[in-house]
Amino acid sequence: MKLLKFARIVALLFIFHIVFSLFLIVSPTFNAGLLTLVYRKYLLPGPFFTKDRIEQSYSLLLSCQVGNVWQPVSQPALENYHRLMATGNPKAMLQARLDRYFYYQYVISKHKNPNVQINPEFEQLINYYQNYFPVGTDSVKLIFVKKETTDFAIKVDTLYTIKHGVD
Repeated sequence: MKLLKFARIVALLFIFHIVFSLFLIVSPTFNAGLLTLVYRKYLLPGPFFTKDRIEQSYSLLLSCQVGNVWQPVSQPALENYHRLMATGNPKAMLQARLDRYFYYQYVISKHKNPNVQINPEFEQLINYYQNYFPVGTDSVKLIFVKKETTDFAIKVDTLYTIKHGVD
């Protein structure tokens, strides 16, 4: 009889866990204090994460000067991702990954040696991103942005802004 009672309690806890998990996945903005914080951090099954739950992410914003006019800022990796979502073309996903690879390599090298602004990784980055420069580009502005999420609070910071003349 005690084993049957124990099995019922375990079954009820399991059902509660499933229902509460689904509720938190469907309603990510719901906040009931410490319970939801702990549940999201330690008990919520995954990989049901959103972009805002990633602790650190980096992005590169790109602006080109054609003539004496700066063009609007673009974010090639994000634009390729949106192209993937719109068309389903896997080439766009691979392109977005390659975009991120080059600016992550620069961020890693810059973190290792913060005093050197122009390094081999930066040269690779410029050579790769020339595909995104419009014809007649005089200069390029690269803005490296870091987005950090801790304790469900989002902080965005500009790491580096580099203006570079294109030959």
